[in-house]
Amino acid sequence: MHGELEAGLFQQGIEALIDEFIAYIQRTGEDVYHLEILINGEVVEESAFWEEAIHRFGLVDLSAAYLNELLYRAKSVRPIWLDEEKPAARQAALCLARHCAAYIPYYIRYINWHDMDYEVHEYKDIDELIKRYGWRRETLQLAASRAGVACGQQGIWQFEELASGGGLRSYLEEHHLLHGFLFELFLEPYLLHYAEVLQRSAHLHWPLEYVLDTCSDVLGALAEPDSASALLDQCEARARNFYEEHQLMT
Repeated sequence: MHGELEAGLFQQGIEALIDEFIAYIQRTGEDVYHLEILINGEVVEESAFWEEAIHRFGLVDLSAAYLNELLYRAKSVRPIWLDEEKPAARQAALCLARHCAAYIPYYIRYINWHDMDYEVHEYKDIDELIKRYGWRRETLQLAASRAGVACGQQGIWQFEELASGGGLRSYLEEHHLLHGFLFELFLEPYLLHYAEVLQRSAHLHWPLEYVLDTCSDVLGALAEPDSASALLDQCEARARNFYEEHQLMT
């Protein structure tokens, strides 16, 4: 009974802290670069905190609410994790994704709005999640995001590794999923993401050439040259139509 009471109080304390995090993010006018947790004057590792919150106490919805506040701020202002070894949101997003494959989209949203030119641990995170769950829709979405929106400086290298040594190419071929992966999971989310970014940042320009270069890299890892050429033509046609419909500068 004493142990149950102690655990209950501990859970309430964690819930109260997450509520405080959310309230701070909502009211602060300053950038939120990282999260530092102090309990009774002692620094608590963020990974341990979210392990308790998500895995031990199942505070999935509250943890997701914290992530959503950070991501809303990132969208509203700018990517807020700049050159941080422990960027805000990473541990919560990773713990959610470790908890259940269905929560991998939270991690995808995190890397999509993180400045991946300054990534530190994300390469390892992505490898871990794909090895944990194998190839399934959520991990295919993760790989597609890594090749495009969340590419950063290392993304295409990791994608090429996933395509060959990681078995992605053979999985797509075996299940006849290349077309769906390319257009539904990669190109469409890629275009929608940058359309949103461009709407929020009038000074930013994302040329169609960038899109096609990325498509070419993805196809180079997934298809033979003849097939890749035909699929790249389809990518260009779809991307041009998207740019015209959304009145984006090519």
